[in-house]
Amino acid sequence: MIEYQERNYASLRCLVSVPQGEPPPSGWPLLVFLHGSEEAAPVPLRDALTRHGPLRRGSAVEATRDFVVIAPQLPAPGGNVWAAKAGAVATLAEEVSGEVPVNPAQVYLTGFSYGGNGVLALARARPNGWAALWAVDPPAGAAPPGNQPLFISVGPLSRDRIASFAGLTRATEPLAGRRLYHDAGLGHVETARAAYANNAVYVWLKTHSLNAR
Repeated sequence: MIEYQERNYASLRCLVSVPQGEPPPSGWPLLVFLHGSEEAAPVPLRDALTRHGPLRRGSAVEATRDFVVIAPQLPAPGGNVWAAKAGAVATLAEEVSGEVPVNPAQVYLTGFSYGGNGVLALARARPNGWAALWAVDPPAGAAPPGNQPLFISVGPLSRDRIASFAGLTRATEPLAGRRLYHDAGLGHVETARAAYANNAVYVWLKTHSLNAR
């Protein structure tokens, strides 16, 4: 049974999962999840942030076994506004790192739908702040410049635009490379469920470190 903590960080209500047992000597990897369009307040926090993403029942066990996961919730009315929260998201990652043993070189950002837009926007706002990025069917946005590690889980909202993401290569397993995409040919919600249930992407995230740049 996964145990969640409800916390406030950087003026945002958050759902937090911390792995059981002793942390690695360098600290746990940290994964920040940005939700989509229908999970903002006033939807109850636990309901909203376990519908999709790494905290959903049925997502890969690696998510909560190997990572501290923090999922902030936008205040009402929500929307495609994660870009305006870039500073708050960076601050909450720092605040949770002050309370839980987190490896500062292994801080990752993921998001679904509007949250995927947020991943791309926040990466441009803070290009040296994330060890790797994972956007799941983002309906808008462009790949951040440079060679920042990026994985796009493609769905119907991003399928027609994937060619515009310069430098991405189609993922094959085992996953290797810095800028990858995968398209399972699924619908929007189904893309999210399949993506976050795929343990290979969590393993890929951990191969990237801010220290290695």
